[in-house]
Amino acid sequence: MKFIKRKKLIRKSNKLINAKENTPLTALERKLMLYSIAEVDSDGKVIFRIQDLYGTSKLNTSHYRNVRKAVENLLNVKVIVEEGDVSDEDWSIKGMNVFDVIEASRAGGRIAAKFTQSMMPHIINLKRNYTTYLYDSVSLFRSDFSIRIYELLMQGIDRYGKREFDVEDLKHKLSLNNLKTYQNFNQLRTKVLDKACNEITEKSDINVSWEISKKVGKKVTAITFFMKRKEKEGDGEQLNVLKDSGNDKQLDALMALGFSEEQVRLILNMKKSPSSGPREEPIEEAEVVDEADTQAGGQQSLFGETKAADGELEAKQKRLVSRLKQLGLESPLIKKTLETTGASKESGIWKILYDLNIAMKDNTVKNPKAYLEKVLFQQYGIK
Repeated sequence: MKFIKRKKLIRKSNKLINAKENTPLTALERKLMLYSIAEVDSDGKVIFRIQDLYGTSKLNTSHYRNVRKAVENLLNVKVIVEEGDVSDEDWSIKGMNVFDVIEASRAGGRIAAKFTQSMMPHIINLKRNYTTYLYDSVSLFRSDFSIRIYELLMQGIDRYGKREFDVEDLKHKLSLNNLKTYQNFNQLRTKVLDKACNEITEKSDINVSWEISKKVGKKVTAITFFMKRKEKEGDGEQLNVLKDSGNDKQLDALMALGFSEEQVRLILNMKKSPSSGPREEPIEEAEVVDEADTQAGGQQSLFGETKAADGELEAKQKRLVSRLKQLGLESPLIKKTLETTGASKESGIWKILYDLNIAMKDNTVKNPKAYLEKVLFQQYGIK
């Protein structure tokens, strides 16, 4: 059984997208970083379920081994933002770590992380010179090269339709400049360029091809990518519906900023709220504990629980019981859910209810009671 997931919108500054990294990443490491960017809060903290990262609820030891390796490697990743040539008067370079902390827990089934202060301006409260795309567009890629090339091309896809790269500069952006294998252009062609373009075209929302654009003698010095969004049946009709519903000014403004049609629909739909129907209990999302709440003599985990006042805990438990009753659960299952989760945010129960709430609004879940019963059994083993 698959869990219902909200669409994740990734926002990165163009400086970050064009930056170099000190080491190549695996596809999983890149996805963990991107998923964290999509989930980050205003303090640079993030917490999410490991099964959402993988896109499946059925995890085994191999999944967790790969997560462990990804966590270890990402703590050593550095990003280098360089502007201009070193011979220019306005040349500058800045190196920065990506994460301060990353934690993963099999018991909780979650990943928690905190971005460094240097990364914050590149992923939070972006106003200009940034690129957006949906996490789902890259979630099926098996190659990190595909992800990096995809986001490089997304920077100007709605304005240009093609982008030329100096071969050596592209190697730096893909962290291949120090690998002997890719000094041979034929290896770069078959293992990176052809493979990435085929995967992007097959699994994402854009079509991509490339060709050699410059040579010095026999040496290839530049290549050009050609990219175009795939047309989806009904796109124009859905945009007309948005215009007819009074969102034309918002639609035009978002399109002018470079958002795709799919992203415009997503953003405008997220802003809609139900105008009728019964009042719903508030749904709480997972919380990342503030590092200031550490105990003397020890370091507190980002997963660490804070002691709520008795009154607050009781109120939270009452809200959970009320919400589960609204969804049609029987009293014995409600009691087991309360005993197992304690109605705490760290247990993940509020995140489950939040996702279910979104799915119900989107009409992707027809029987919320049956869906929730299956999730509770799979997540906590209760029935």
